Amino acid sequence: MKITFRLVLFVCLVLLISSCKHKEKGQKAAPAPPPQAQMPPPRTGPTAPNDTRVIIHEETLNKMLKALGQISGTEPYDLFLIKGTYTWTLVNPQIRLHPGKADFHTDVQVKVGKYSYNSTCVGDVSVTYDRQKNLINVKITRAIFEIYTYFLGKKYHIKDWDLAEDFPEPFQFEGPTATETSMSFTMPDSTVRVLYMHTTDCDLAVQEKQIVVPCEVEFTDKPTVKPALPAGQKK
Repeated sequence: MKITFRLVLFVCLVLLISSCKHKEKGQKAAPAPPPQAQMPPPRTGPTAPNDTRVIIHEETLNKMLKALGQISGTEPYDLFLIKGTYTWTLVNPQIRLHPGKADFHTDVQVKVGKYSYNSTCVGDVSVTYDRQKNLINVKITRAIFEIYTYFLGKKYHIKDWDLAEDFPEPFQFEGPTATETSMSFTMPDSTVRVLYMHTTDCDLAVQEKQIVVPCEVEFTDKPTVKPALPAGQKK
């Protein structure tokens, strides 16, 4: 009787500990998704630059993506000692602009061995302005889709593919600070006065279907941009 009682007590304790472990696992919070890329808010009010602006339309970005032609990749895989390759191809990739953010949208055709399927991928895009280099940078920072296949009627995950790895460099557009415009005026005393206009302060805003870089301008009586030297001539 004592042996039987101890055996029953031991089994109950094992079941109780196992139940607590399963309960803890069930209550474990799922990892939070990565934050969506957000653009810095543009300045408003009397200090906001508003003399001139450069605008890049959403349509311009998508014309650029279309001009790149077919975008695809092929990689090997090994599943249950079965080796092969998978190929993905982007279908109608687009960058979409909304107030304060930019997104990347594309359909993806995936072929894993003899199995193929279509998937939709939505990712994040950062838009920044580098005033020192005078470049507007548009970069895909995250765009993940799943590579999977079916084996004996069951789905098997191979890997998650991030398209940001295939676009390591940003798409770059020239900003507004490189151009300096000169204007000639004939004064009442018949002398000619030349003024030079250049930008002094720029901002960046992502709006609906467009990127806007507004700037302040300044006028001087002397050029601020040094003229380019002839080819082969040293400074």
